[in-house]
Amino acid sequence: MKRFMLCLLVFLLALTPSMAEDNMESLQVVGVSGDEFIWRFQADNGQIIYFTSREAEPFIQYQDINFDGIPDLTILTTRGASNFFYKLFVFSNNHYSPVRLMGYEGDAVNFQLHPKEKLLSTYANNGYAGALFESTLYQWDGTDLYPVRKATSEEYKEASLNNATYTLITHLDQLHVTFRDYRDGSFNGVKYHEIILSLEDVTAETFDEWMEILWQDL
Repeated sequence: MKRFMLCLLVFLLALTPSMAEDNMESLQVVGVSGDEFIWRFQADNGQIIYFTSREAEPFIQYQDINFDGIPDLTILTTRGASNFFYKLFVFSNNHYSPVRLMGYEGDAVNFQLHPKEKLLSTYANNGYAGALFESTLYQWDGTDLYPVRKATSEEYKEASLNNATYTLITHLDQLHVTFRDYRDGSFNGVKYHEIILSLEDVTAETFDEWMEILWQDL
């Protein structure tokens, strides 16, 4: 896990404000919604794009995210302690179209590109120094991303029903890690592996093993 978190830290540190300076002239705040700014951005093709962001200086980058050799658009909208949230846009027919992550409502978290496999992955750190997490592998279908695999690590819970009494016990010192495959097209996917272990037993090697299970046979 330490090795993965180190790579993630290097990636986050690389996103310095200076890298976004070239795009700041095309950005303008046009309103406020709750605790977010409403931004107006003029892309390189002249298209006007509106988006919300908590950032005073959103990071905007042109990069090929769907592996067709044409630069697309990514906008970093929220920087957290360990989770960075992005809005994604695919360029086609001289137009930037917003990307939908099917089965998930929200922006892409800590996304990474895997050109060899033609996949895009997300990783959300949900606590316990990354021991609680959700990592999803997506494949492209036009401008939409569909899940291929998902690994979820949560606190282990036990439920019981006794007459009219429902009891849910959460073990804060244990993890329940599940792996699901979505290639059959089902909404919930097929669970193909699960692990229950003590939080104290999680090591860098453990996390590497989980990633191998997530990627197996892909």
